[in-house]
Amino acid sequence: MKITNTLLILGLVASYSIGYHASNNSVQVTPYNENYTLNTQDKPRVAFGRFQQVLGLINQNYIYLDEVSTQNLEDTIVKGLVAGLEDDHSSYLTPEESKIFMENLDQNLVGIGAELTIEDGIIYVVTPLVSSPAEKAGLLPEDVIISVDGEDITQLNLLEVIQKIRGEKGTSVTLGILRSETDPFEITIVRDVINLDSVTHEDLEDDIFYIRINQFSNDTSHEFKTAATKALLDQPKGIILDLRFNGGGYLESAIEILGEFLDKDQVAVSTQKQSDQIQNQMNANGTGRLQGIPVVVLINKGSASASEILAGTLQDYDIATIIGENSYGKGSVQEVIPFKDGAHLKLTVAKWLTAKGRDIDKVGLKPDIEISISKEDLENEIDRQLEEAKLYLKELKIADN
Repeated sequence: MKITNTLLILGLVASYSIGYHASNNSVQVTPYNENYTLNTQDKPRVAFGRFQQVLGLINQNYIYLDEVSTQNLEDTIVKGLVAGLEDDHSSYLTPEESKIFMENLDQNLVGIGAELTIEDGIIYVVTPLVSSPAEKAGLLPEDVIISVDGEDITQLNLLEVIQKIRGEKGTSVTLGILRSETDPFEITIVRDVINLDSVTHEDLEDDIFYIRINQFSNDTSHEFKTAATKALLDQPKGIILDLRFNGGGYLESAIEILGEFLDKDQVAVSTQKQSDQIQNQMNANGTGRLQGIPVVVLINKGSASASEILAGTLQDYDIATIIGENSYGKGSVQEVIPFKDGAHLKLTVAKWLTAKGRDIDKVGLKPDIEISISKEDLENEIDRQLEEAKLYLKELKIADN
């Protein structure tokens, strides 16, 4: 995957994929600039007088100063500074941690196929990937990981946990899991190469066309347009767009897909930075080929960021009916700022809003029709959300006739 200096990727920047392309990062990648300085025209909003005093006292008086690693001390200070923002999506990455972050941009990783995040020091599963080892083993969104191969990881940071979970193809890892309303239990997962089709589609009964978007990568819009052409040739009475377990991806892909549903130049999404008084609107630029066809969008707790943009905008314009569970709620954008030694700062620099200006950060999208899938449904391979979507479109077809 090619990364450019202005590339905007949407997703959960505090999360990392364990053997999966990191489409889950609302990241604007910035070129290296060793001359970053404060804007001296404005009074700094954060003062560092006490920091300078303490650092001076350490330098003058700490008895073991010659045993201190300057690099470790600097890393710890900077990490503490960023941690003080209390923003799970902002972090300082050392060169070693940055390497792990960049490896997540590789689509050919080996792992368990799950996307993790950290909130208030707790490691959560955002989503297992479709047909991944993690999904097949039964890992679910919002599962809390408390141990790896019997080792307590509750005091470790996200990158440290990821390093313990990763391993070679064919090897196994056992995760200790906390899940609501259950006692702690373990799941053993065999690591494998993670291959994930960006878009899949099929004809269903009753003239319904099903399209699943698993990620928003650089080829997703092309694959979706191919699926849309197939749908139009079949002249379906309805389309089911499945965004469940989709953690996000390229903003551009989501906007191009929206172009298949919207009029040209309709607002697709907007962003707003700290210094902006007005929102920066991004418009659709497509043909609107799928207009007039009833659409149902499926979402769940693993649907995030770019998925929420697509679903939320279709909901805003009354183009689609949303069925499923409340989505994840990722509405911020991060900038990745590199340093000369290979370290990076990931900093939340903006928020994005749906076409009609809804801020879904930490709230998520509320479905028009709420349907949950129970443990029994999973055990019996019953997809109540998909069945409800088919029933909804079938009833629309009957009403039209």
